[in-house]
Amino acid sequence: MNMPTPERSVVIERTGAMLQTVKDVRQAIEDAEASCLQFQRLIEQGASLEEAFSSLEVCDQRRTLNSRLEALERARLSVRRSVIAMGVSEGVSLGKMARMWGVSRQLVTRMARPDHPREEVAVASA
Repeated sequence: MNMPTPERSVVIERTGAMLQTVKDVRQAIEDAEASCLQFQRLIEQGASLEEAFSSLEVCDQRRTLNSRLEALERARLSVRRSVIAMGVSEGVSLGKMARMWGVSRQLVTRMARPDHPREEVAVASA
């Protein structure tokens, strides 16, 4: 059993935060699904496009879903960076970590650098 380390604590904390973010994303997806089903029913029942849209909060739901997806991507990257730091502290090679994730060694190497700028999230807002 490995002893508690600062790196391990960070991984645990960030993973917990990511799990909450996953729950938030799931809720936003369920809300979007419900709206989509409602929209479909309204159209099937003969409602005009304007009537169908006016009964839904499409703009707010789109913004919420995009915001939650962006938060998930930030949380995922935060966990990944903390896992890399933990792996380095435990002597795991960057190449081995890359193989465990199925990503390039170059990506893990870049993320392991302390001066590596925080990656921007590229999720479309439209």
